[in-house]
Amino acid sequence: MGRATFAEIARYLDEFHEDVSQLLRLVEALMDEKGYEALVRYGNKACWHLTSHYAYPSRWRAPYVARVYVPQQEQTYTDTIAVLASFEAETALSFPPLLCVRYLHGEVDDAGINSGVFETGRLRSLLTRSPDWHDLRLERGWCVAAPAFDSATTRLEGYILNLYDLVDRQRVLENIVAPLTSTGTGLDDMLTVQKHVFPAMAQPSKE
Repeated sequence: MGRATFAEIARYLDEFHEDVSQLLRLVEALMDEKGYEALVRYGNKACWHLTSHYAYPSRWRAPYVARVYVPQQEQTYTDTIAVLASFEAETALSFPPLLCVRYLHGEVDDAGINSGVFETGRLRSLLTRSPDWHDLRLERGWCVAAPAFDSATTRLEGYILNLYDLVDRQRVLENIVAPLTSTGTGLDDMLTVQKHVFPAMAQPSKE
C-alpha cells in the first residue's frame, strides 16, 4: 500500500467518524432539550475492548457506538432509551444501521440499568437474523421483542434507520428523538425517512 492510498483511506475514516460524532452530539443536545440525559457510565462505549485486540486487525476499528438515556433529575427509572450505531460487517444489513430502542422494565437505578437492562451484546444481536430475543412482532409500527434471557426488561420497542438518511438536525429530531421520547403514538406516523425492521422479522429474499 502506497503512502497516497493510505492517506486516502485514513481521510475517509476520519470523515466518517466525524460524521458519526456530529450525529451523536446532535442527538445528545436534542435529548437534553426533551429532558433526557446520557448515563455517564456508558460514555466510553466507543472504545470498549479495542486495545486488547491488537493481534486481530479487523477488530481495531470501532465496532459500534452506543448511548443510553434516562429522564433528568430522577433516581430510578421504568424505561430507558438507547441508540446504537454499528460499523460491523457481520450484521444482516447492507448499510450502516442506527438501532433506536426503548426498554420497558421494572423500577431500577443506574446500577440496575448496567446489570439488568442494557447489554450491548444482546442489543447488537437485534441486527442479526438470530437475535437473543423472542416474540418479535410489529405493534403500531414499532418492532417489539421480549428478552429470551434473564433481564429486568419486560419489553423492548425499537426500529432501525440508515445512518446515511440522517442528514440534518430536522431528520434527527423527527426520526430519533421525537419517536423515542413520545408514547402512545404510531411510529410510522412520526418518521420521515425509511424505517427498517429487525432482520429476524424481515421477509426472506425471493432471489
